[in-house]
Amino acid sequence: MVAGHNDSHFSLLEAIMIKDLIALTDVNGRKQLYQVEHIDIVDASAAQISLPADEANLVLITCYPFKNIGSQSNERVVITATPL
Repeated sequence: MVAGHNDSHFSLLEAIMIKDLIALTDVNGRKQLYQVEHIDIVDASAAQISLPADEANLVLITCYPFKNIGSQSNERVVITATPL
């Protein structure tokens, strides 16, 4: 799981769609491709987000809505991608 601000590194996630590909490169230069399977909007006050323990999914989380004017965001977008 990776979380980030939606007005900087994760701003590109505003345009992401189901079946899009995400390339992740580790510190050793190894690249892993993931395909977006789910995009969910959840309440920010939710204490837990259910993640399957037996899968190597990439989960990205950021505040929602994007370009929110104001200091508080009550929702989060959760993007789940599976390795290819």
